[in-house]
Amino acid sequence: MISGPVLGVFTLGMFFPWANSKGAAVGLGTSFAFVLWIGIGALVIKPPKPFLPVSVEGCEPRWNVSLAQRLPFTPANQSNGGRDIFVLYRLSYLWYSVISSTTVVIVGMLVSLLTGVNRLEDVNPDLLSPFTKWLLSLSRRGRVNMELVVST
Repeated sequence: MISGPVLGVFTLGMFFPWANSKGAAVGLGTSFAFVLWIGIGALVIKPPKPFLPVSVEGCEPRWNVSLAQRLPFTPANQSNGGRDIFVLYRLSYLWYSVISSTTVVIVGMLVSLLTGVNRLEDVNPDLLSPFTKWLLSLSRRGRVNMELVVST
């Protein structure tokens, strides 16, 4: 549950140079709380385990029929497969990192836009990913106007 938010903060810093520290901190806290809520909810509210059908109708008896008729067997109660449980509680734990890192990036970008983004001139280019450096070099040549993305 911790690795997803940390990956999200790392991704936010590497690929979005205009994200600020307030956005990263709020995104980290929001993402950690969100994935903790999903994880605890999934532990507390467990979906019922599905049982396979156990009917023997149409089968030839290969054992003593009188013994089979005396066994106290009742078929398991088949439920709706947990469809009444909240959808996030039914997710596999493998999705927790994806959800939490995506939450960090989205919330971090929104908070950064609301609190004032970093100026691209203030960001050390050695701390950016090669792809981000390439995009920024294109914007400086005029092919892609990254300032429009930053100012919105």
